[in-house]
Amino acid sequence: MIVFSDFDNTLYPHSDEHEFLRNLEAIKKFRKRGNLFCLATGRNQASLGRAWADYSNYLDYIIFDNGAVCVNRQGEAVFQETIPLDIAKTITDRITKKFGNEVEFVVYYDNKEWPEPDQDATKVRCWTTSVEIAERVVEEISTMFGETLCSFIARDVRPSNVAWMKNQEYYCAFVDTMSAKAGKYNAIRRLCEKFPNERVITVGDDTNDLAMIKNYDGYAMHNSVPEVLENVNPTHVVDSVSELLVNIDWNHKDGI
Repeated sequence: MIVFSDFDNTLYPHSDEHEFLRNLEAIKKFRKRGNLFCLATGRNQASLGRAWADYSNYLDYIIFDNGAVCVNRQGEAVFQETIPLDIAKTITDRITKKFGNEVEFVVYYDNKEWPEPDQDATKVRCWTTSVEIAERVVEEISTMFGETLCSFIARDVRPSNVAWMKNQEYYCAFVDTMSAKAGKYNAIRRLCEKFPNERVITVGDDTNDLAMIKNYDGYAMHNSVPEVLENVNPTHVVDSVSELLVNIDWNHKDGI
């Protein structure tokens, strides 16, 4: 059995450190029984490491940057999908010119965060001062590049630890843009080709988790956004990752 979990507000409940520790203990027991536990996160490696320093001790595979990067527990690349440098520059230049101080960019490559593109990027993040502007940014990117890229909006979020961003308190949403070949679902599908006979379970809470939840045996956190809760059976809503792992491991042993 393989479980793919989102990180923020799923495996990692920001307001409850004890719950996070309970989740980690459940992962240990789950993996000790021969199962695989993997992370599928929008974060990159540097960002994840700031929140969870010893993550590699608990994970078999890690999907970073909303499916653009996959590594094994040794940190070795399994695969990667990038946005070409010229396209990344076009996005940052045109969006900044159109929206000015209402947006700020963070570009991801080499497992780090940068203020502007200097090489092919795994992800381009555009922070915005309102959800309305985020929606317009998605429209602009779609108009420019059509189906070659994919974007999603995260709401009610704040930047942190981004040194070059001024007035961070003004930003309340972001748009993440990746190659259309990326995405958590695409990354999971690609990785699971290595494990064709394993049961695959996914759990998350936000719109970037929706495809992996709908296309696999998906579960949602009780505090998920409405779009996610609308797409799962009420019996597949859980309060924590530890609850999920205990339930599915017990059912698996009973042959359910």
